[in-house]
Amino acid sequence: MKQLARIYQLFSLLNLDVVAGAAGFVYTAVALFPVDIPTYQIVILSSTVWIIYTSDRMLDTFKNPQVSTTRHQFQYINRKVSLVVLFVLVAVNLLLILIHKPLKLIVGGMLVSAFMLGYLLMKQSLSFRKKSFLLKEILIALGYAMGIMLLPFSNSNTWPVEWSLLMGYIFLIALINVFVIGSFEKDEDLLLGEKSLVHCISFEWVLRWCMLFSIIALALAGMLFAHHPVTLALTALPILLLLPLFFREKFARHNHYRLWEDGMLLLPVPVLIFDSFL
Repeated sequence: MKQLARIYQLFSLLNLDVVAGAAGFVYTAVALFPVDIPTYQIVILSSTVWIIYTSDRMLDTFKNPQVSTTRHQFQYINRKVSLVVLFVLVAVNLLLILIHKPLKLIVGGMLVSAFMLGYLLMKQSLSFRKKSFLLKEILIALGYAMGIMLLPFSNSNTWPVEWSLLMGYIFLIALINVFVIGSFEKDEDLLLGEKSLVHCISFEWVLRWCMLFSIIALALAGMLFAHHPVTLALTALPILLLLPLFFREKFARHNHYRLWEDGMLLLPVPVLIFDSFL
């Protein structure tokens, strides 16, 4: 059991849990409204998610190597390897795009990339000037939802209501995720000169907002379940993500809150694998 825990911890430190979770949500969209998504596009999405998350961590560690979270320290120690992998993945993505020339994906990808680049630049600029970035959590959640739904959208000539429900659900799930993690990492964020909405409200208000997001996400999950039973697992996710807020001391040990929050995003994956065999 300890060996499995170590393997998963490494999986998480490498940001692969977030990557797998994003792919899982893409296939959830496909389950709701069948559309053919080429394998190379899944590769592009997965590598892009990894590039964004890793770049964000690297920028943080370059700015202040003393940030104490396990993930930041891991990134700082392995920064040279991460840089090489990052440039390789960027090259692979460009090569795949040049070979296949998916026009709709290129246009949508440029818009989402511009959005995320703007977020990163705004974050670093406000941090450098010691100013609050109140939209940080909202922009992260919105960028995550847009990036995931870009693949189904770029391979379909329609936008079914199920995808609108799923995009809203993913946005709320990502919002809960960043709110919960932010409530645990206030001190680390302040070391980086970052102050977001989570820093400006009390823990009680973080809990209230997350519970509200959870209730709305549960309602959306119920509507999605009416369209396809494979989405039943999505009803548990808004509740499970709240647990670190109720058991703060337990989850604060060894950064377990981070392993839990990002690990829960993997929940759709085993359900989809099981559904594919039915």
